[in-house]
Amino acid sequence: MNSKITSLLAIVSQNIGALDLHSNDAFLIENLTERIELIIHKLKFFPDKPKVVCIKGLSPIKGADNLVAKLVEIAGGKPILIQNEEQSPSEIWDLIAAENPEIIVAMPCGFTIARTLQQMDVLLGLPGWKDATAVKNNRVYIADASSYFNTKSPHLVDWLEILAEIINPQYLNFGYEGTGWIKFEC
Repeated sequence: MNSKITSLLAIVSQNIGALDLHSNDAFLIENLTERIELIIHKLKFFPDKPKVVCIKGLSPIKGADNLVAKLVEIAGGKPILIQNEEQSPSEIWDLIAAENPEIIVAMPCGFTIARTLQQMDVLLGLPGWKDATAVKNNRVYIADASSYFNTKSPHLVDWLEILAEIINPQYLNFGYEGTGWIKFEC
């Protein structure tokens, strides 16, 4: 089994605490493995990996953790990690802007898409927001963190599929658009 798949299945097992990788969960393991393999297989032919920042907090602004970064990488992106909580929101945005992400995913912890939409003025008001490559190219997205991006969730492979759809919409479609994520019209 591919090391990325084994690693992700171990994370799934650790987070939901119910998946025994060596016993009778064969159907579930096979299903999860096939879903991960599909993404890895399709994306191995695309060497370009856009820079992606996932924002897990709006007030204050927080970048995604290592788990989300790992999923972004498997989903075909190059994750931008901004995690220093000691900095002010404008300093964190300056770090993000300096990386000039090609894709921005707003996924504040516990927020639905509707709630994130209500709070997007926080991002829109940041200095230089309009100058970001992701904004100029209309590649800003909102993910339903309440339903999918919860670290105690059994939906880690769903996270991967959502991120893969966002990063590579022309090649991957798992049916999450409109429920798991939306494109934010800048």
